[in-house]
Amino acid sequence: MDEERITIELEGKDEESGVLRLNDFIAELHALSVALRRTQQEVTDDPNSVSYRVAALSYASPYRVTVAIAPKTSIHKATPSRIARRFTSSLRMVKSNHRYARNIDPDVLDSFKALTAPVSKGVKSVKVFRDNEKEVRIDHGFSRNLDLLRISEQSERDEICGRLEQLNIHNRNQFHIYPMIGPKRILCKAPVRLRGEIIASVGSRVMVEGTAHYRKDAPFPHEMDVTDIYPLPSDDKLPKLSDLHGIAPNATGELSPEDFIREFRNARW
Repeated sequence: MDEERITIELEGKDEESGVLRLNDFIAELHALSVALRRTQQEVTDDPNSVSYRVAALSYASPYRVTVAIAPKTSIHKATPSRIARRFTSSLRMVKSNHRYARNIDPDVLDSFKALTAPVSKGVKSVKVFRDNEKEVRIDHGFSRNLDLLRISEQSERDEICGRLEQLNIHNRNQFHIYPMIGPKRILCKAPVRLRGEIIASVGSRVMVEGTAHYRKDAPFPHEMDVTDIYPLPSDDKLPKLSDLHGIAPNATGELSPEDFIREFRNARW
């Protein structure tokens, strides 16, 4: 069987005799689900490659919920293992403040932040582990390291070209840009006045301008506050090299094309 298992262990506060409030329990399970899905996006472009199910549930103090990740087809039989490894290794890098933690996708870091939210409220402790691996404790130290990763950034005006996808206009105005080179995707936040342009550009190539946010030492931005969006022509509308033929017949003056190139190459032009 090619499925992988991730377990989350939750313990209520002593003054509550270890019992969890329903809202805290639901919030933590939702945060785990989102974090796994965000990690999945880093591993595969196919959103339907795996399924998630509750494989075990223990009502006691601590509470335990085990989530099984299973491939939907034989093509994706290795995907559950890749998701589980990436998920727990990313948690460990944040926990240990490893230098490679700065390379974790910002969307994944945001989902980890949600895992820490109930800690210090109605939850005494949160632990996450993969089968046969040591647990990762989600505590105040983890949260502090996470905050340092999320706020240690620089900002500057920039423009980015790419395909606009993953639109989210429910209580927000966000989308992702998928550049041809550089990062896999960049989260973009835009004002409401651009909603029409955003909707019209879904699935198309655009150039966005605004304030780009860079993590420390990162060569590419991970997020952008967009101020303007400009549609770009599709590939079939772009000029071809053959379209340049004969466009400037007198460009070489009295020289033949061969002599012109020769002079230019020898730096005597």
